[in-house]
Amino acid sequence: MSGLKDEEIRCRRLGHEVPFQYCLTQEGDTVCPLIRDCWWERMDIDAYLEERLSSETLQALRQPSPPAPRLGKIIALAMRARESDSAKET
Repeated sequence: MSGLKDEEIRCRRLGHEVPFQYCLTQEGDTVCPLIRDCWWERMDIDAYLEERLSSETLQALRQPSPPAPRLGKIIALAMRARESDSAKET
């Protein structure tokens, strides 16, 4: 698995090729919630993650929280934008 960090796969979220390392970090400390779905055909991703992640992180990957409804996301974004505009006015 030494060359695995250089291996790439098409990211369903971004729409282009990304290296395995990106899936582990997403340019931060968070493992992509889709990592198991994307990499299971290329490697034993569960074993790989079990060796490297905490039990809490593994549990979160196995049972991801359901996505918020789109309307809820839109309302939350609108509220944040309104708060941001209010903060700029003061």
